[in-house]
Amino acid sequence: FLRSQNVDSQSRLVDKLYSEYEKYGGFPSVVMADEPLKETILSGIFDSIVLNDIAHRAGVKDTHILKSVILFLADNVGQLVNPSKISNTLTSERVPTSNHTISKYLDLLENAFLFYKAKQYDIRGKGYLKTNAKYFIVDNGLRRHAIGKKGA
Repeated sequence: FLRSQNVDSQSRLVDKLYSEYEKYGGFPSVVMADEPLKETILSGIFDSIVLNDIAHRAGVKDTHILKSVILFLADNVGQLVNPSKISNTLTSERVPTSNHTISKYLDLLENAFLFYKAKQYDIRGKGYLKTNAKYFIVDNGLRRHAIGKKGA
């Protein structure tokens, strides 16, 4: 990131650039763009991943549930995720869905490289647990963009 900005790691600009990275992430097209265009580019990347890479290819007809899952994961990065709790929450908000659908969407998000999945490891059993995992979004800018859409 610093190299793309032609800044030495000892420069006084590091803090400013770190704040920018934290806000907009590290996609090259976003990093190289002027301030007013950064949000537009992030929006395009987000919509391209969600609508083209995931929804279109997987045949997801109702993207509202998919976007709700993305929002939940983006808002709960690093927390244990339980598909049935997500399903129950959405159902209680009058968005009926199933554990199977949520699990499928979690797999789609991981396969599209929008989120990385970190499985729980059982030290005693020396193996990965099949329940609950943590999900981490691939880019800070996409996370902020997704969370910013809460009210939308």
